[in-house]
Amino acid sequence: MERLEELYKFINALHSSGNYSIFDNIPESELKSEKERNILTGIAYKNLKKTGRFKCLCPGCNNYPISSHSIQKALLKKIADNNQLINLKIEAELKLNGKITCIDRPVYVDDASAFEGYCNPHDTQVFLPIESKQIIETDDEQLFLLLYRSIVREYFENRKSYKIQQNMTASMFKNQDEELLQAFTVIEQYKSFCEFFRIEKLKEAFDVLYENKIFETPFEVIHLKINEFIPALVNTFFCVQGAYEDILYQQDITKDYPYFCSLQILPSEQNKLDLYFFYLKEQEKELHAFINRFQNPETNEFKIFLSDTILRNSDNFFISPNYWNNYSTQSKRDKIKNFFYRTILDRSYDLSTNINLWEKD
Repeated sequence: MERLEELYKFINALHSSGNYSIFDNIPESELKSEKERNILTGIAYKNLKKTGRFKCLCPGCNNYPISSHSIQKALLKKIADNNQLINLKIEAELKLNGKITCIDRPVYVDDASAFEGYCNPHDTQVFLPIESKQIIETDDEQLFLLLYRSIVREYFENRKSYKIQQNMTASMFKNQDEELLQAFTVIEQYKSFCEFFRIEKLKEAFDVLYENKIFETPFEVIHLKINEFIPALVNTFFCVQGAYEDILYQQDITKDYPYFCSLQILPSEQNKLDLYFFYLKEQEKELHAFINRFQNPETNEFKIFLSDTILRNSDNFFISPNYWNNYSTQSKRDKIKNFFYRTILDRSYDLSTNINLWEKD
């Protein structure tokens, strides 16, 4: 138990400092033999590739899913250059002293925001009202479907990660006696289970609402018009983390529900942007410091806050390659990638960067 507490102290200190370079040059004497390391690396690669294939996410359907877009494909095409978009992604080398980096990768429209969620008939049927029509902020069915698709994508990604972690843990500790590491891994796996369990129950509740055509949900929605257009799209479901008005929001598995939110930014017909922010009604008081920031969308302060929220909480974020490359300096692009990288490692990481995606310099 003492060794486990020491490990937690070390990890917390690492998060606080934000300095992960300690892992860049680990002495050979502190590692397992090369043979054992190669075996563990092979297990990791094998389990990352072997995610299994799930059935359609529509309840009761046994068909296999297609590659569904979590952001309307027609909208992705609007901001694409030569049928491509830019997406930020973390790449990690699974090897001794392997590097973890953020890359700005080009993605084709067919692959952007895609996940294996629904079979072809259900993908078409369920989301037709938001695929075939302009989104109207007073249309309860369209608002429900925007939120529903956001939840479903998060459920898909969370389930995939949880299953990979389950398989990897079982494979790595098979016939091994690593008491300290096993204890730590069991705790981490329990935390992952709690996250997966909650999003699973939320998805099941929305399945029932959809089946009964009930579009009233426990979520409140804020809709804003942003008059200054940038060619970027966002669809993310997340738990609020970070510091706002001296309140620090952190992950807490003891809560009945985390601070579940959804943020979606879509282009409108008037060459503006529509922002939809969903949050649980029962958490309005607790989240007031965060919610209060969704005011005055024309101010520079709001755009800095929104840029921080996108980079901190969304991997499902796409931007036009021409716009990305037109940021005036490589240092700005590097600053954006570095912030994305740091908040992937620790989303409560608090840093005032003043990054503004609406400014090119």
